[in-house]
Amino acid sequence: MMRLMKFCKLFCVLTLVATSSLFVGCESEEDPYVSPSGQEVAPDIVVNTPSDAVTLNLLIDDELASYYSLTDAFNWDSDNSYNSTRHKYEGVEYDLTRQRLICDLGAMNGLGNITTFSTPNPALECAIFKGHGYIFYNEMSSDGISARDEDGYYDYTVEDEALQVAIINDYYRTHGGGFDYYCVWVEDVFANGITVKYVIRRQNVVTE
Repeated sequence: MMRLMKFCKLFCVLTLVATSSLFVGCESEEDPYVSPSGQEVAPDIVVNTPSDAVTLNLLIDDELASYYSLTDAFNWDSDNSYNSTRHKYEGVEYDLTRQRLICDLGAMNGLGNITTFSTPNPALECAIFKGHGYIFYNEMSSDGISARDEDGYYDYTVEDEALQVAIINDYYRTHGGGFDYYCVWVEDVFANGITVKYVIRRQNVVTE
């Protein structure tokens, strides 16, 4: 009798363990990994560096500050974090404002771990850390659209949300449907600069 009871207890325990293992296994197969930063690959997984990656040493004037904008390091077309472009929509010329933003994706194995365009914490600048991945890009601001009057002056800001979306969509539609963004991985940080690996990718943003 005692042997039978021990056998039953053992059987129940083994059944519970097997069921738990099966449940965990199914969950891991059905649910792909998604990090808090929105990337599809776990940061510690080894992924080959993209074949089109570029390695670049960036020398920074003076001492490396705790905060430094990678957009400035890559010498975008203006020292300002904002720039504008003109676009004609339905016969009216508009001035559209673009803002340069950078996102820290956190520590990761390498550039190959940046698998998708994600912007979890966009900022004008952020801390640079060895081994961290970053995304930076130009974002078209719907709040920064102004219309040109008959005399050639941008005299009012567009506040109609539907018109804002229409103007921005039309702009992107005439410029390839989206924008380029940088995927950057900081390979090293030294006394007066950084070494980065980066690739340029395309993000489609046109909505109907």
